[in-house]
Amino acid sequence: IVNWGQIGAMLAAFKQGGVRDLVIVGRVRRPDLWRLRTDWGFWRSLPTVARIVASGGDDGVLRGVVRFFEAHGFRVVGPCDVAPDIVLGPGPLGRVALEAAEEADATLGFQILARIAAFDVGQAAVVRSGRLIAIEGAEGTDGMLRRVAEQCQHERGGVLVKRAKPGQELRIDMPTIGPQTVRRVVDTGLSGIAVEAGATLAAERSALIDGINRTGCRVVGYRLAPTDNPVASQASALPQTWLEATDADIAHALLAVLQDRTDVSGCVVVGRHVLAIACEEPMGDLLDRLGVVKPWGLQRVFKRRGVLGVFSSTAFDAGTAAAARAAGLSGIVIVPRQSQDGEGLERAANVGAIAQVHGLRVHH
Repeated sequence: IVNWGQIGAMLAAFKQGGVRDLVIVGRVRRPDLWRLRTDWGFWRSLPTVARIVASGGDDGVLRGVVRFFEAHGFRVVGPCDVAPDIVLGPGPLGRVALEAAEEADATLGFQILARIAAFDVGQAAVVRSGRLIAIEGAEGTDGMLRRVAEQCQHERGGVLVKRAKPGQELRIDMPTIGPQTVRRVVDTGLSGIAVEAGATLAAERSALIDGINRTGCRVVGYRLAPTDNPVASQASALPQTWLEATDADIAHALLAVLQDRTDVSGCVVVGRHVLAIACEEPMGDLLDRLGVVKPWGLQRVFKRRGVLGVFSSTAFDAGTAAAARAAGLSGIVIVPRQSQDGEGLERAANVGAIAQVHGLRVHH
């Protein structure tokens, strides 16, 4: 067992044991860099570690991890290559398939996740009766489901949708469901789970199927056509730097591709990482959960960075501006919806004025 920061000890253990292949499984929590117990190997690898952290979203970080091990002579092998039977195939897992309304929700969820994939947000979303209830952010799928359970205590139905991002590094970050996922979905009041067949791992398959049959939760794998992501070129053209303006660019581009979704109200971007997207969620609640999802402990160095992105139609007042400042954000991005007229522009000006009074830089 080695600490996160003991890279030298880790590599030495692998080489001493004659390791050539690595299979990386399980969930990785972003550590607080200030609490790592480092060794010389860490400091020797510091430029590489810094580039990995600076890459922004989870997929960029995980790609960096793979490249790091490959540069040291190891071959990274995906769990599905070692045990292909743990990958979910097409069709129902268990006795019952999704109903027609749930299939429509699943289709919408897959479409939304494909649309935002270029921004390296999350692998999951919750859709209920055609409404986008939640998109997974830096808190992970379990955190998203807890949030949905708290916000929609008396609502029932809907689907948890999970899919890999187009081009995602599946050797180290394939979407996964297991018995705990089924329990959380049932506790949240959802009817089922829709996943991408051939790109989703089934953890503890026998217990998973038992939980599905016992609770009546519907789990279905779907073969998805290759996605032509319309925002991929727009996202790849964004500046690849750590400047606050880059956070503003990402927030603006993300909300621009979601502007037809009236159930989306805003997002938070810090260090080129989309931490959270608000769906049917008050801005205050979005800002309240930032303390849990800020990555890498970097707020200790960068006390005032990152942006809150909002539509000009979003409810925004002095309390929201004060909460954004208290959360350590330094700017606000205001994005109009295409359907807005002069009244929408006037509202955007009012939002900007409130933000400036509270010391937030305004980006239009």
